Amino acid sequence: MPFEPRIRVDGPPRDVVPERVRLRPLVSDWSEHELITLPEVVALFWPGGGGPVTLTTIRTAVRDGDLDIVPIAGKFFTTKAAVIRMATPRPHPAPTSATMPPPSPPPADAPAPVVPAIDPVLERIRARRLRAKSRS
Repeated sequence: MPFEPRIRVDGPPRDVVPERVRLRPLVSDWSEHELITLPEVVALFWPGGGGPVTLTTIRTAVRDGDLDIVPIAGKFFTTKAAVIRMATPRPHPAPTSATMPPPSPPPADAPAPVVPAIDPVLERIRARRLRAKSRS
């Protein structure tokens, strides 16, 4: 038997449906611009609880600016039209090389890059190896 916490941190218990949603359970029963609380949004558009969209998901959408809200007296309200707009897929622009400027070439009067001097001991070892390869 899986553990079921008594207190949920992302809203009311799953079996609690807001009163207005209980009276009008169909999305079509609501007008496009009627104010709806965030818990009502979850119960109306994603009924049954425990689905992919929870009250926390809706609050995150508000925070990210994906869902338009109207704050009134410390409560957040939205509309059916705003929820539908949020849930409608939108194309994301693909990143292009045009968005990033090309690297600028070094100026003509820039000094030449500094090449570190090779250690004289390493130079002698490499020369010996080359001579040994040419003999065999």
